[in-house]
Amino acid sequence: MWAQGQIQIHHPITVDDSFMVSLPDTLGSGERESMAICKRLEALFASNERRVAHHCKAYEIRTTNLSEILRALWQLDILNVSDVRKVITEIEIEDSLKFRTTENIFL
Repeated sequence: MWAQGQIQIHHPITVDDSFMVSLPDTLGSGERESMAICKRLEALFASNERRVAHHCKAYEIRTTNLSEILRALWQLDILNVSDVRKVITEIEIEDSLKFRTTENIFL
């Protein structure tokens, strides 16, 4: 799915403005900026929120979520299974995010 070195940081530019203002106000400014960047670069948008993924689909922006990212980390040998489990525990504690299940991460 991903290869090492594929994660890059980008910032919105002027050309993104018209797309951002066309997006629903129900999306936060960061979500609108991120969607505009991903649309322009044909990049993958990462979000755990279904409503955001729904809007991305409507605008033909590819999406991924935290479970898929964690799965890729061990499948690409960036982290081992034990380290991914530690990351999951840290996320659940620090961000008060509860995974419904982690089984799909380790398939």
